[in-house]
Amino acid sequence: MKISQLKRIVITLGLMIASFQFVSLAMPAPVSASMGLEMALASDLEQSQSSNQTSLTLSDIKDLDRRKPKTKKSPAYLDSVGKITVYLTNNNEVLHCSGTLISAMPGQASRVVKSAGHCFGSTVTGKRYQIRKIKWEVTTKPGVRILKHLTLEYLVLEEDLALLSFKEKIPFRIVKPAILVNLNRPGSGRDQVIYMINANSNNTVIAAGFSTYIDRMDDKHILAYDNRITSSSFTDETINGHDFSIRTVSFSGSSGGACLLRGDLSEAGIDNPRSQLVYLGTLLSIRPDHGLYKNRFLGIIGSPLTFFKSFNVIDFERVNTLNRE
Repeated sequence: MKISQLKRIVITLGLMIASFQFVSLAMPAPVSASMGLEMALASDLEQSQSSNQTSLTLSDIKDLDRRKPKTKKSPAYLDSVGKITVYLTNNNEVLHCSGTLISAMPGQASRVVKSAGHCFGSTVTGKRYQIRKIKWEVTTKPGVRILKHLTLEYLVLEEDLALLSFKEKIPFRIVKPAILVNLNRPGSGRDQVIYMINANSNNTVIAAGFSTYIDRMDDKHILAYDNRITSSSFTDETINGHDFSIRTVSFSGSSGGACLLRGDLSEAGIDNPRSQLVYLGTLLSIRPDHGLYKNRFLGIIGSPLTFFKSFNVIDFERVNTLNRE
């Protein structure tokens, strides 16, 4: 028997076992730091809503998963979402998250990346992780691999917010950054996001992050995206400081990913002359109170609902300053 065949058999057995087991959220020490990070978030939410949580099988979550993996045929606008790898000083541990190249001015090349704060520190203790180095990488639609070493410029763990930068801007013609827009209108972060989505009936909403894809569960570093989100996919509740949640599947590692809008915002008074994706919010964590899929064998958790933080917590002038330096 070939090694590749044996590997597929082992993975299949693991998925079958996980489909019938409800695994505890308390993870043992050998589990990777990134998995422990996601588990801590899920556990925190579960404590307040444990009566509503149900266990999902692989078949359950597969039926709900609209995401697609990024391929050479995928839209070029996905190139703004990259994979972040955080190398800790303790025991050579590694965390995996996502991060999006952003700018606050149309047509501007960028060196600024937005991600989730909890990828770089504990939102429970308020302490920053001891970090050795941080990398951001993406492979563009034409097949160009971009690898950048990041500096953590701004971290607010109370808001679960992080801004990072690298030395030289990526030319606009190679990667279009997602753009931040200022609506200048009152309302919550969720209200402003919904307003922009509904500004044009042809607007498309995309959620994207690096994690597991349902048909390739052994690979935890795939950019998976859902481009079939509508305003009805947004839930009304806000929990633990998250601005909104969306009925879209996410798995471990997608923290720091993005909610993006593609379309026309002229009716909302927004000029987007270079047709950039609009940055709506940051993917923060899975939401386990509407069901949780757990695979201990592969070290994976997933949920059909995902928490986001709105774009309006980002300091636009700080982004502009970093891009002027």
